[in-house]
Amino acid sequence: MTDGFGAEPNPPHPDPAAGGSTSPHPGAVGQPPYPGAAGQPPHPGAVGQPYPGAGGQAPYPGADGQAPYPGAAASPYGYQQPWPGGPVPPAKGLWLGVAALVLGLLALVLPFLPVDMTGFRAYVPFPFGLAGLVLGVLGCVGRRSGKPMAAVGIALSALALVAGLLMLAGTLG
Repeated sequence: MTDGFGAEPNPPHPDPAAGGSTSPHPGAVGQPPYPGAAGQPPHPGAVGQPYPGAGGQAPYPGADGQAPYPGAAASPYGYQQPWPGGPVPPAKGLWLGVAALVLGLLALVLPFLPVDMTGFRAYVPFPFGLAGLVLGVLGCVGRRSGKPMAAVGIALSALALVAGLLMLAGTLG
């Protein structure tokens, strides 16, 4: 029954015993009420259907606590996959990369500051540049999270060392 403002919210369904459809969609005559009703096999695990692990069979090798192949260790929790080398340690910090970047910047900028460094201006890039180069290479080796920063530190340190060599060549020659 409706009050004239729209469709009936729950239309009556025909009686399946009288040849009608049990589909929840009106007008779907002859449609099966659910998947598997029209001769299709229901999914495994449905009521009355075998499922993996039924009949004394394990759903996967090693689930019953027995080793899946000879020589494998049995466990009370089922077969455990071997993990060669153990767990992977987390990546180390990025501080070597930060130090290389800072030292490379210092080595590149300090010789060009407008400060009186008469006599040693050409030598300023070498201690900072060499330390930045060493720390940058160490920061790029192994499992580290600051590898891009260490690479930039290497580039700045190398550029500072080249600039220091050019300044040293200019003062000596």
